[in-house]
Amino acid sequence: MKEEKKSKSGWLWIPTLYISESIAFIIITVISVLMYQNLGVNYSDSILYTSFLYIPWLIKPLWSPLIDVIGSKRSWILFTQFLIAVLFAITGLLIQLPDFFQFTIIVFWLLAFIAATQDVAIDGFYIVALKDSNQSLFIGLRNSFYKIALVGTTTIILLVSNQVEKLLSVAPVEFKVVANPNKFFEESIKVDSLNVKEQAGPLKLISNTNYLEISTKPKSKDQVVFYTNFARNMNMMNGFINQAIILPDTTGSNDLVGNIGLIKFRLSKKPDDNDEFIVKLKFIEGDQKFKVIEGDTLKFTSLNWNKPAFAVIQIDSNITSKYVATFSAGVDKFSFGWSVTFGLISLIFFLFFIYHKIVLPYSLKDEALIHKKNTTFGKEFFRSFARYFEKKKIIQIILFLLLYLFARAQITKIIPLFLSDETSLGGLSVSVFNLKIIKGIVTVLSFAIGNIIAGIMIYKKGLKSLMTIFTIMMNIPLVVYIYLSWFQPVNFWIISTLIAIDNFGFGFGFALIIMYMINVSEGDYPASHFSISFGFMSLGLLLSEMLSFVLKDSFGYKYFFIWVLITSIPSFILIKLIPIEYNFGKKKITEI
Repeated sequence: MKEEKKSKSGWLWIPTLYISESIAFIIITVISVLMYQNLGVNYSDSILYTSFLYIPWLIKPLWSPLIDVIGSKRSWILFTQFLIAVLFAITGLLIQLPDFFQFTIIVFWLLAFIAATQDVAIDGFYIVALKDSNQSLFIGLRNSFYKIALVGTTTIILLVSNQVEKLLSVAPVEFKVVANPNKFFEESIKVDSLNVKEQAGPLKLISNTNYLEISTKPKSKDQVVFYTNFARNMNMMNGFINQAIILPDTTGSNDLVGNIGLIKFRLSKKPDDNDEFIVKLKFIEGDQKFKVIEGDTLKFTSLNWNKPAFAVIQIDSNITSKYVATFSAGVDKFSFGWSVTFGLISLIFFLFFIYHKIVLPYSLKDEALIHKKNTTFGKEFFRSFARYFEKKKIIQIILFLLLYLFARAQITKIIPLFLSDETSLGGLSVSVFNLKIIKGIVTVLSFAIGNIIAGIMIYKKGLKSLMTIFTIMMNIPLVVYIYLSWFQPVNFWIISTLIAIDNFGFGFGFALIIMYMINVSEGDYPASHFSISFGFMSLGLLLSEMLSFVLKDSFGYKYFFIWVLITSIPSFILIKLIPIEYNFGKKKITEI
């Protein structure tokens, strides 16, 4: 066992450990879905198979004792980060294969188990490598870096992938389609002039609009067939499709069907004579009330780059209110861009591995139990579970972990719906752009500030003396949603300020429960006991989120938020029942 090195400040390794933990999680569970959809994998298949990638994080307590029993937590961190780097590199290579989906989903499964193991090792190392006072001082830092990385990673990775494709292929174009009850069909067929000027810069796809409005007023089948056949014939004549499938003549048909909108595409400049680009229209996000009935696949060459390629989008005939969806038109496969992206991700994890090998301290507490106790693997593995459930007042502890965030978890998935829903449905009708600001900046920064301040307060006062204050700080701000749902303000600054206040308070409450789980996990089995505690907390969050959708639909937003505030009462009761050392987390006199 190497001598403990106290000179390695937590500032050197805590941010990077939790950034690496966050990046691995978001890439495996979220970026994988976006990648598969971008590469043309069937939407249902990509959602189905990637949904199972969450399972390792849910069941990681089952193998978490391995981290305590075999090897040091420091060595587990380095081992898992090295494997993650290797597997991300392999993913980048497999993307180039014809059957890439089958191969890469297997690799993502392996990555999920290894990344979940990395989480266990990092949380265990945090406990053994820091004094409990420093655990509280850095609690806000670790949580904030994790959350910031969680939000920023998706944006950065998609940006990198798209930039690579812009340099090496045809840059895609995104556009919104809006079903608007106040819009009337005003489409006139215009064939663009062939005398189009080439644009400088990378080759990209250009659309005649990035905001296509379609009236919800149904049209006759005869009108829809006329426009669709025109678009197909034009696409065939200009070489975008091989043959036109002419719809049957319905002249005189007054049957009403969903209305349609037309959108046109061309390339920004002439490609090389031998280049051929297959462009596909794909649904990205929003309401699935739209379908592409013509122009979902278009072939661009040097002969038709400046001619209009038509796409016809039809809305569901049953909708009468406003719906929005985002579509993307781009080259069928962006495989090279994703290969480069995963190569860069692999490099990042190799750098994490090298950096952490240098900066992670050696702790005298970080020793494998089979060596420390001179015992067998089997005994210690099962003893770790037994010791957890032998803790004093374990029933109260488990109830606290399950229910402390019960009220808070109910609004997690509901708030985005509430903000985006029309005012007639009880929502605030916040624009897509403003919604991204709230989700990506306002909530993250306010949560981080609250979390960091909470950690400093625990460091100075100790956790026990602050539990009531922190529980009030977390739950009372929920009243802002009662105000928002009853008065439905339209001012963005009012809405974002109130949400910031709520998330600031949430930062305090989240620091409390993470610090308490650390307190529960102290002893011989810090990694496995923290993982078990985290598992109970996650189970409570999952059950609460599932219940929230049922209650929201039953109560409506106004009474649902009142219900949420009422359900915060158990958290105030449970903080009085759980055991905790009085000065836990407080800076000792000898440290001053």
